[in-house]
Amino acid sequence: MKIALILSFSMFFFLNSNGQDRKLLPETKNEWKMWKKRQKYKMTVWKYSHKIYMKDGSTLNSNSKIFFDSLTNKTYLYYSSDDSLRKIYPEETTRISRINPYKKDQQIDGLPAEKRWKFQVISGKINGYSSFTNSTQPEEFSIGLNGYQPITSEILVNLLMPYEEIYQLYLKKEYYQAIVLYNKKNKKSQSIPL
Repeated sequence: MKIALILSFSMFFFLNSNGQDRKLLPETKNEWKMWKKRQKYKMTVWKYSHKIYMKDGSTLNSNSKIFFDSLTNKTYLYYSSDDSLRKIYPEETTRISRINPYKKDQQIDGLPAEKRWKFQVISGKINGYSSFTNSTQPEEFSIGLNGYQPITSEILVNLLMPYEEIYQLYLKKEYYQAIVLYNKKNKKSQSIPL
């Protein structure tokens, strides 16, 4: 069991032998199996260098992971300056960002919504959002300008149900794959039936 987790970990987060960054998502069937196991044991939230854009117009740099406060149901990160350590919550910011370690020219932005930052992990007819920058598993989705909805919403179920293969992925809680496949199949169509 430990070996499988170590292999899974190294497969996605370390550099490959020629020094290039590893891909963010697996491509082969075996890699997807490892990915799925890894998701089951919850992804480790890594420490990243975030640029924080505050509502007062200032910009701060923080080397922190995003934490979840179960008492307030909010996410936050730490900012340290001189001898003080401060928690920064989403409602204090206009956005936070970091550089994608897998695509150096891509910036990952998180917009404050409710009590968390929302990072877009899927784009298309259906957009998927996660609360953490290193997760591709969406927790919420949106269609057009309809706002964020939980990934278990009936609206999403009704959209995916006509497609047997996609719906089966959804039932297995493979939300990322289900939404990406739906977006591919519906790329050419102009509207989504609700």
